[in-house]
Amino acid sequence: MATSAPLTEQGGAVDGPTRRAPRWWEPEEEETHSFTEVRVQDMGWAKLAFQFVGPGVMIAIAYIDPGNYTTDLQGGSRFRYRLLWSVLFAHVLGYIFQVLVVMQSLATGRTLSEECALEYPRMRVFLWLTAEISSVASDLSYVMGTAVAFLILFKVNLVVGVALASCDTLLFMALQALGHRKMEAFCALLGLTVTVCCFVEVAFSGLSWDVLLGFIPFHNGLSDGVSSTSLADDAQQYIWIATSIVGASVCPPNFFLHSALVHTRRFTDSSFIESGARVLREFSRFRASVKFFAMETAVGIFFAFCINAIVLIVSGKLYYKPSHPEVVDDLPDMSDMLAQVLGRASSIIFALSIFAGGQCASVTGTLASQYILEGFMDIRLKLWIRRILTRVVSIVPAFFITLFCGDQSADIIDDAQVVVNFSVPFCLIPILKFVSSPRKMGTNALGGAKLVVLWVMLFFVTCLNLATAVQFFIENFGLVVGVVALVVVMVPYLIAVAYIAWKEPVVGPLEKLGEPCRT
Repeated sequence: MATSAPLTEQGGAVDGPTRRAPRWWEPEEEETHSFTEVRVQDMGWAKLAFQFVGPGVMIAIAYIDPGNYTTDLQGGSRFRYRLLWSVLFAHVLGYIFQVLVVMQSLATGRTLSEECALEYPRMRVFLWLTAEISSVASDLSYVMGTAVAFLILFKVNLVVGVALASCDTLLFMALQALGHRKMEAFCALLGLTVTVCCFVEVAFSGLSWDVLLGFIPFHNGLSDGVSSTSLADDAQQYIWIATSIVGASVCPPNFFLHSALVHTRRFTDSSFIESGARVLREFSRFRASVKFFAMETAVGIFFAFCINAIVLIVSGKLYYKPSHPEVVDDLPDMSDMLAQVLGRASSIIFALSIFAGGQCASVTGTLASQYILEGFMDIRLKLWIRRILTRVVSIVPAFFITLFCGDQSADIIDDAQVVVNFSVPFCLIPILKFVSSPRKMGTNALGGAKLVVLWVMLFFVTCLNLATAVQFFIENFGLVVGVVALVVVMVPYLIAVAYIAWKEPVVGPLEKLGEPCRT
């Protein structure tokens, strides 16, 4: 028997069943989302491209955080310019996969974390943990970098600096309330500050033509032949630092964030000519979006590459000593060296670049953690609760590490980058599987030689991870115990990687191409 519709206090019927009011921690039925309406008609190429500028800028500035500075400093001080190729490789690899994740997100209408949760339901919690750990490890370097900047500029203790760095949560929430365009402009301003500071530094220190030889992998081997260290030690440090550089640049949170930020741009229904088939209009919309997002991301990551290359070059010029090579990974030491060689102004400029990069990366890192939590776990909390929760998860480890380790805690930045790199396959493999799936991408699915090259690049990164793992376990536990521990850890790791690479996607895209996802 049919039931009657519920009545209002005036006796009139209301549509649908009654719904309870949301609790204080639950979001409203419909949250307001900030987005840019993209119009194509009667608009020039430059104005159209400008509407897409933003997501790629925010992603690019995440490539110039203090973690990148530390690994660049290590590479230059120990191997001079010989690791420049790894900086170039990391940024090229990062750019390629940033474009791929844009294609995946636009074609399916879902973020990368939502897509992974749908395709790998049995590994959903595991993939969420790896993504969250990489986000926390990345944010740890952001917080520590900001604290180091306070130390250099104001002689503030690192513990106090970490506490001050936590206040950027309020700044982030204020920027979010102003809308995504204001937040993008703020990050672009900080990124411009870092760029100007780094180019001023390289102008002070000067360049030489032998820098270009650093872009040739393994040119002159691992040493100049006059080093007092053994070839085995050189190889270990070479692999470790190269892995750290790749881990600092190819950062999984960036891909999860980029896949969500592209949905802040929407085409209006009248943007394309209405005559013709709907499929043709959607196809044009997809191609146009990918093209403009790829261009603005390319510009941003190019400047990020220049900045990281400059830090490595300046470090190699000031610190490298062929007869007594040593790894310098302390940002305050770099500041002191700049003050002695180039003057106090150079040290202040360096500190400002660290501060700007750390603050900007903190904004993007917090936002990435939010999308990771929402996509994998479908957490339904108010936005301000989600933002505070994800920020606390990042701040607390940094605070206690600093509290117990003291001034040496700045060294944790480099180790955090290696941790990030071990989670890279669990992010990049799903991206490759999704963009090569005709079920998800239709006629835009990748295949042939392009896909083979991408798998080879990913295989190279995975091999770096394995080499780093072997080095870590043997150095810390000895040969016998280290091998046993390595087997215990790496066997499940490789099984998980193999399963993700083997499983074929089964979930198709949303009905409407490019439909904004629910967050």
